[in-house]
Amino acid sequence: MKTIVQDVTQACKKVITPTPHTHTGSFTFDAGLPVFKGHFPGHPIVPGIYLLECASRTFQRGEGKGMRVVQVKQAKFMAPVHPPCEIRVSVSGEFTGELWKVDCEIYQSETVAMTALLEIAEMEDTVA
Repeated sequence: MKTIVQDVTQACKKVITPTPHTHTGSFTFDAGLPVFKGHFPGHPIVPGIYLLECASRTFQRGEGKGMRVVQVKQAKFMAPVHPPCEIRVSVSGEFTGELWKVDCEIYQSETVAMTALLEIAEMEDTVA
């Protein structure tokens, strides 16, 4: 898991917050990342867990709080994401009193690559 977080953190280029609890992130994945040697040889695809981490990271950075995904309530992978690539992540969250319910969409160019609904809990620390 540490490698996933490191790779996604390195890939994150910016996060903006157009309205409260709504954030957009930009991530660039280099085809030279070690994960692509095995996923899949000769035909690399960004793993789904990386896309989910991009969504989580976008919401955490936008909110400026340490958070962790408690549950992936729903995830639909609609198109493969091939490196080298830039993806755009759009997240919108609603606090339910205990958890954030976060709707996510990930785009490569204008193609929707993934949609998801995450449940995210706040932690004590903050995210840089």
